Parts: sequence; structure tokens; C-alpha cells
Amino acid sequence: MKSENINKISLGCFERAEGMVIVIDVIRAFTTAAFAFSCGIEKIYLVGTVKEAFDLYCKMPDSLLVGESEGHPVRGFHLSNSPSQINNVSLEVKKLIMRTSCGSQGIIKSKGADHLLACSFTNAHATLEHIRRLNPSNLTFVITNQDNGDEDLALADYLEKKLTQGNDAPILPFLERVKKSKLGRLLQKNASSFYPSTDLKAVLMANKFNFIMKISHVGKNFIMTNEFNKA
Repeated sequence: MKSENINKISLGCFERAEGMVIVIDVIRAFTTAAFAFSCGIEKIYLVGTVKEAFDLYCKMPDSLLVGESEGHPVRGFHLSNSPSQINNVSLEVKKLIMRTSCGSQGIIKSKGADHLLACSFTNAHATLEHIRRLNPSNLTFVITNQDNGDEDLALADYLEKKLTQGNDAPILPFLERVKKSKLGRLLQKNASSFYPSTDLKAVLMANKFNFIMKISHVGKNFIMTNEFNKA
């Protein structure tokens, strides 16, 4: 794939997200989502506001509310935006409603996408193989962390390098960027129960899951499902 066919944009330029769009949130929304699928969740409904999350929950009481607002837990949500927390609880439901300040915003604002995926390092290889299989003429990476974070750009740079240079792109330098990012350093400090160091271990589990995370726009709902790599 040629570099000129690959774009990287921030949330502020979401109207330029077209063609195949990969929305990236490494710390932590789409790492949390990946672990949720591994625990048996079948659908994740992504919303833009806390109110929308509660409104949708009233219609789907057989679901769980997951996420945060401006980096803080939301009173009334069942789970926070934490992959290690998701991985350590017994999920008896099959649906989640997710509201986060970065990841879910990137999904609902990428309305011009022909093919919309979510990605973290945990399913990077599966996403990469899916891109290669479809070979889109236009590929856009949406970098959702706007707070001087480098973890999302690190994944976009890694995927771009793999697509344009093949196997000459070791992953470790990109994972080091995640650890050194603002949120990565915060997780390393283990300063609070909402930012546990166990989450950093989770986001660094590169290629743990062999599935892509596809988003469908059904009515007013953005619904994420997982699909195992066919390769």
C-alpha cells in the first residue's frame, strides 16, 4: 500500500474521515472493548454523551453501562473504562453500552466512512490483515486522544509502516511510545483505582486477539461487533 493513500487525522478533523476508517483508542476504550469481546460480549453500543448512555440503558436493561467522562468514573455506570476490570468480572450479559471521551466520540463522528473499524494494539495484526485483504484505495486513521498523547499515533504509525514496508517494522519501539505517553505514565504510577497499572499491562498485550472490531450504523445506533480473522 502506498503512503499517499493513508491519512491520519484528529477528532477535530473528523469530517475528512472517509473510505476505510480505523478509529484508534489504545488507552483505553478499544482495549477495553477487545477484552469485553473475549469475555463473551456480543455487541457494544457506542454513544456520545452520558445522557444518551442512560437513555439507551432504559431501553436495554439487559445491558451494562461502561465508560468514563473527562477521565473520571460516571456515577451509575456498572464498569469503568478499564480492560483489566472487564477481564476480572463475570459478565452475564451480552451487550454493553459504552461512552468514553475519546474512542466512542471518534466512532460516532466518522460518519463519512465506507468501512469503519475500531482498533487497539491488542488486535493490531488482525486489523492489519483485514486492511490488506480489502486493499482500500483510501485509508484513514482517526487519532482520538487529543491530550498530548502519543499512544494512538504510535499505533497508527505502526500500522502504516507495516502496510508500506511489510515485515520491516518491529512492534517494540511503538509499544515503548505507549508506555512513555502521558496516559501510559499515569497508569505506571498506579495512582488511583481508576488508573491501575494492570491496565497498562493490558494495553501492551499486542496481538492478543485475532479479531477485528467492526462498527455498523443501524438507525441511530453505532454497534460494534467482533469478527475473527479469516486469514
